[in-house]
Amino acid sequence: ARRERWAWDVAALRERGPIGPLQKGADALANLPRWAPATLRAARGLLRARRALQGRADLHGMLRSLTSSPARPRRDPRERYHLVRATVYLSRLRPNNPRGDCLVRSLALYAELGRDGWPVRFVSGIRREAGGVVGHAWVELDGTVLPELGEPANRTLYTVNFTFPAASESA
Repeated sequence: ARRERWAWDVAALRERGPIGPLQKGADALANLPRWAPATLRAARGLLRARRALQGRADLHGMLRSLTSSPARPRRDPRERYHLVRATVYLSRLRPNNPRGDCLVRSLALYAELGRDGWPVRFVSGIRREAGGVVGHAWVELDGTVLPELGEPANRTLYTVNFTFPAASESA
């Protein structure tokens, strides 16, 4: 629990000096130059995705509006990692949906990674649970879920009901 973690951090602070929350803060400041560009791009992608969702019912049209040719192709895996992690983090900071923001997050990642020249695909699927049908959205690269999302079993857990671009469009 958060309160217990805080108590342990304070106890460790007394014993060993500035570790725990202070160390995390210092690490965040040290990493700021590396994470700032990705965080700004993630914020832009999330804003674009939220705007695209407003007043649109056509998912194909929405994804077409978010698809752009690469502005400056840069297929650096480290930049991709930072962008994906920043997008996940920012989408959790300001959630739109209490059950999860996978749709907004996936739209943002699809748009921003596509701008970088990554051949990504937006995917959504459904599964039955005791409470009914549950949906989920994610982004794939070369037919597998982005490793940075930490959801490798999505294709096993969900029945895919929508992909963009469709396999026939990307071939």
